Amino acid sequence: MAVTGAWSAETTSEAAAFFGPQGGTALHPTSTAENSHRALGLFRKARWALMAIGATVERWFELFPPVRARRKLRNFLKSSLRLIHQNTEDAAASLANLNRSAAVVEQAVARHEAAVASQFAALQKQTARLEGLVGRHQPGAAIGLGEPREEPAWQGRPFLREVLSVHSREEAKGLFAECVRLVEVELFSYCNRRCRFCPNSLYPRDGENKILGDDVFTTIVSNLAEIDYRGFLSFTRYSENLAHPNILFPRLNYARKFLPSTFIVFNTNGDYVTLPYLYALHYAGLDRITMQCYLNEKEFGRLADKKALAEKRIRKLGLKAALIKDTPLHFQFEAFVGSLRVVIEGYDFSVLATDRGGSLKIERPLRTAPCVMPMRDIYLNYDGSTSPCCDIRADVHGEDYVLGRIGPDFDLFQYFCSPAAVRFREGLLNFAEKTGACAHCTRDEGSYDYESVMAFLAPALQEKGGLD
Repeated sequence: MAVTGAWSAETTSEAAAFFGPQGGTALHPTSTAENSHRALGLFRKARWALMAIGATVERWFELFPPVRARRKLRNFLKSSLRLIHQNTEDAAASLANLNRSAAVVEQAVARHEAAVASQFAALQKQTARLEGLVGRHQPGAAIGLGEPREEPAWQGRPFLREVLSVHSREEAKGLFAECVRLVEVELFSYCNRRCRFCPNSLYPRDGENKILGDDVFTTIVSNLAEIDYRGFLSFTRYSENLAHPNILFPRLNYARKFLPSTFIVFNTNGDYVTLPYLYALHYAGLDRITMQCYLNEKEFGRLADKKALAEKRIRKLGLKAALIKDTPLHFQFEAFVGSLRVVIEGYDFSVLATDRGGSLKIERPLRTAPCVMPMRDIYLNYDGSTSPCCDIRADVHGEDYVLGRIGPDFDLFQYFCSPAAVRFREGLLNFAEKTGACAHCTRDEGSYDYESVMAFLAPALQEKGGLD
């Protein structure tokens, strides 16, 4: 009876567990391929059991008298037939389940193929629409289809004393056009990283995504269109733009449509970059994307390792890149996708990292040098608030450093020559020790043509007594 026990404990219980309760009507959640494999194993066990039965019967006739052997054989065959009948029903039920599973899989495949076809058609339609936008709104060679444009240079006037006074909106428009080289806008809050040299390491942005309001964004673009702005418009700040293309592309398209003379750029950590993504940005009219090479989020990282990462990314993307800068603290590779300039770079942040307005524990000397960034650059956070510097953000430094909030009732020009903005600039145009978020700032002379800027500022500094 050992064979009967083995059949019942293994084969029958396995069939019951696999094919469901009695009657075999339950559809097991495993795949069709796995169902087929296990059903075949069940039939093989049945064959082995029958072979074992034959061997057992022969052994009985050797050990017992014929009458007793026949009686044992009759009882054994009755119980075996009952088990075989039960397992045959289970097998039939499993085949029915397999057929139903196959039908479900076929329907799912058909739905998936239809969804893929629909997405591909939508992508083709979007690509055609983007190409149409680019062709309609660009003079001459269309942006994204022609040659790369030369990056604008700052053309501020040698005397900037006017930006140290409050002006009307109309007067501010002219000063804005002459002075401002960069407008940096944060489209949303999300970033997938928490790098050590960034405030996101202490104030993470990888949770809820907060999006810049449409009314704020359209106000910004409208203001820049008023003066035919020819500087940089950057979608950077502390977010990762490529994480949300559904937010990035509509706003990039909108800006490109109404700002044909503006040089549109942004930075990325490179985690989401693919070659199709670069081509999409190329067609949408982006002028430059700068891919930063970051390593372990908890360390600054060796520059040599970052350079190796850059070379790996270049090979993976299939770009033809040239090394255009290679110093002990900074390297840059350059490549082009159509008219889109792709910069891949890395910095030695153990030397170059700033304390981000005092938000990071990085030892830096006390600053005494003047600063012109609030005259030249405009920084807008995802909530529409303005910051005087790229290292200062509203959700870290608080309302004391919010100099205004952009919207339909308060635009860029009103902010640029507002009392709060003027007071902040005045506090930086001297060689005294700086305080607050600016106390240990090393946002330095190397990031722009510092000597030329200081020469431009000399008359204003002398008038204020900042220079001897």
